Amino acid sequence: MTDHRKVADVEIDGDNIEAMAVDHAHHRLFVNIRDKKQIGVVSLTSNAVVTAWTAPGMNRNTPMKFDEPDQRIFIAGAVQAVTTAFEV
Repeated sequence: MTDHRKVADVEIDGDNIEAMAVDHAHHRLFVNIRDKKQIGVVSLTSNAVVTAWTAPGMNRNTPMKFDEPDQRIFIAGAVQAVTTAFEV
């Protein structure tokens, strides 16, 4: 039986986190930091943000989908219906 204990806190520099996606192969968590117009990359080994990405036109980014086999992450914005893709 699992005891469901808390294993970590990860501090994210942002006020509005919308979506997350796990990269199992590389032990990373992608975090959509909407108010900063960024995607934070969290190391699941150190439980810390290791970098953050942004792109021109990425605004009010909300949904996120990770294509693990092709190592691409897709983020859709609520302004101008822009979808941004990153090779990770």
